[in-house]
Amino acid sequence: MPSRGMAFCLAEDRLDCETGLRLAILSLCKHCPDTPVYVYRPPLTPQFASWVQQFPQVTLIPQKPAGAMQWNCKPQALKLLLCGLVGIRVGLSETFLLA
Repeated sequence: MPSRGMAFCLAEDRLDCETGLRLAILSLCKHCPDTPVYVYRPPLTPQFASWVQQFPQVTLIPQKPAGAMQWNCKPQALKLLLCGLVGIRVGLSETFLLA
């Protein structure tokens, strides 16, 4: 499936859930090989960092998204990706489209 401006964002900070994260990456890379995958993975283990290098469409981000303080980091993770992927710049009080 071609990406057509689509991307996937995964975030996992629980070490005991790494198997599920690996399965998600394997599935996305198999079924959507042309689609970028952004993975937030704090704490990053050397084993996981080495394993993920085999997937060129995966961007590994070894820290929590800026502003993520609690268990639900989805808004912060998506905000950063939207800023870079769809040309939306988010200011302190305004959101506007870049032409």
